[in-house]
Amino acid sequence: REVMRELYRSPQWQDVPVGISSRTDEPNWARELLEKFVVVDSSSSGSSSVDDDANLRKSSNSDSDDEDDTKTSSRSSESTSFVLSDVFNGPIEMSSDSKLDHFYRIHQQTNIALEDMIFLDNELGNCRMVASLGVTVGYCPGGVTRDLWELTLKSFPAPIGEIVQLGK
Repeated sequence: REVMRELYRSPQWQDVPVGISSRTDEPNWARELLEKFVVVDSSSSGSSSVDDDANLRKSSNSDSDDEDDTKTSSRSSESTSFVLSDVFNGPIEMSSDSKLDHFYRIHQQTNIALEDMIFLDNELGNCRMVASLGVTVGYCPGGVTRDLWELTLKSFPAPIGEIVQLGK
């Protein structure tokens, strides 16, 4: 959550495409979840949390053009919350295809060299596959943490095939 907040709010990442590669048999449902999970900034502690019940955006008719109050239209530090989909301004690859196919399509869509990309995943097999392309990969079996994020950034660009891991 802390990393998502940084990607969303920090001017450092404003012009950097942030995308998703997700292997799923239910891409529509996965996209819907990105719209429903709200990250709330706690003004008292400076940290953020996701309240899985209270902060899920209410389901609405997919034909509705109404904007939910919890979704912010800007990346202002004044905002108190944002939905996860607001973080991702780059390609969204959600399908049952392989990660290799996802990354080839992301490269084609963005014209960004694979060696200039960073990928974080909780499945070691996916990490190995994507690292073989020259992408800098962080393995996060327990989720994306601040420590892993910083280590992955420090390791960028990583040698082809190398996977960034905490404790290694």
